[in-house]
Amino acid sequence: MKRKTILIVIILTFTLSLPVPGFWDGQAEETRYSFKGATTIWGIDQTLTIDYIIYENETLIVEPGVTVYLDEDVSIFVFGTLQAEGTPENMVTFTHKDEGEHWGFIRFEDSSADANCTIKHAVVEYATQGIYCDYSSPTITNSKIISNSNVGIYLHNSQATITSNTISQNKNMGIQCDTSSPVIYNNTISDTDNFGIYCYLSQSTISRNVISSNGNVGIYADSSPLGVHENNIYDNVAYGVYNGNPSMMVNATDNYWGSSSGPGGKGPGSGDKISDGVVYNPWLEDQLNLRPPSCIILYPQKNAVLKGVVNITGNASDVDSDVVRVEVKIGSGGSWEEASGTLDWTYIFDTATVNDGYHLIYAKAYDGIHYSDIISLNVRIDNPPIVIINEESQTVNTSSFLLSWSTNATDIQYYEIKISGNQWINVGTNTSYMFVLSEEKNTLYVRGRDNSGNIGTEDSIMVTYEKQGKAVVSSPLEILILLVIILFIIFLFIILLKKWKRQWEK
Repeated sequence: MKRKTILIVIILTFTLSLPVPGFWDGQAEETRYSFKGATTIWGIDQTLTIDYIIYENETLIVEPGVTVYLDEDVSIFVFGTLQAEGTPENMVTFTHKDEGEHWGFIRFEDSSADANCTIKHAVVEYATQGIYCDYSSPTITNSKIISNSNVGIYLHNSQATITSNTISQNKNMGIQCDTSSPVIYNNTISDTDNFGIYCYLSQSTISRNVISSNGNVGIYADSSPLGVHENNIYDNVAYGVYNGNPSMMVNATDNYWGSSSGPGGKGPGSGDKISDGVVYNPWLEDQLNLRPPSCIILYPQKNAVLKGVVNITGNASDVDSDVVRVEVKIGSGGSWEEASGTLDWTYIFDTATVNDGYHLIYAKAYDGIHYSDIISLNVRIDNPPIVIINEESQTVNTSSFLLSWSTNATDIQYYEIKISGNQWINVGTNTSYMFVLSEEKNTLYVRGRDNSGNIGTEDSIMVTYEKQGKAVVSSPLEILILLVIILFIIFLFIILLKKWKRQWEK
């Protein structure tokens, strides 16, 4: 019996020492979770100082607006599911912890759940290799893969879906494909020091992208029979498309090369150069509307204090099309409304339509196909308080009158009241006051002062005090009528009196 008791104690001790699934299991700074057997949700900003592992069959959800700060060379390894999905207004961000340093990468491994792994409306910046896909095929869409020190997206034996992203200012390559067949559609891939897209032993259809301003080659195909169609390929320093193994042809028809005359190099025109082994004819003489417009707010400035009616102004532009309209909204719960103008635009904002406090102003431009990135800035609304009297003008028969009021302001310092030409009286934060009325007409006033010193516009009503039983003559006409009636009655009385007297004498 004693042995059994000892064995039970040992088992219980070992069981209690195990980490509980889904609960915090590390240092606060690292925000490490031992989440075996659980779905973990990051709803607030995170700081990682060591590698973070999402185990097989586990899920990490990063909610909109969350920023994940990673220490130098720290990476996220995905053996299970990563869902980092922001919104156009509240993007998820993966960035460096300290200025000037680069973290590692987000690495999707072979066991990761391709169908459920998504990076959407996210920013991946200041990594070494932003996103690394090894025998894995996540969906990367509507995101910004920018300013990474080597490669924006690296694919090894991957069929990843890469759509509608901005892949820009990555040091060596925007996208590197090694034995992969990704979908690369509707992206802007630009401003690398070397290659926009580099493909080795890969097959991919690259369509409706803007591939421009790369320091060496827009698309480099190394033993890769690519399909490159309906792209804008221009301003790449050495070549628009270079085929390192011309025995495997690159089909690059129906592209715009930066000139209506077609590609240069082995092509007939003055646009971006092509090498041998590139089929370019037919080409597009005009660039496609592939790039979204851009939009900026010029006024007001960030954290400005606004009151009254304000003109919000800004600029919009589009490198390959025309701006059709600019839309503005106030606050995340507001509705998008069209501004006046396009390249130079104005939106009239009546600040009295929102409560005092901080509000985000959002703006975006539209070119008929694409919306620009949503831009926003925070402002503080500080209008004088609006005070409204609850009672209507009226006539009363008592000298005491209780006046009450309400306001839209949340920062009232005090209210003031007065009656018919008297001085203002501070009544604190009370929202009612008992007036003593004089006979006849009394004008009652109230106004508010907020904590910023703004004095609101006064509101007033007319209260007429009439004593009970007192005859009231409203006008001179009524007095005249009353006198006529009295004289008529006196006249009748005299006539009757004379008639009675004659009768009495008989």
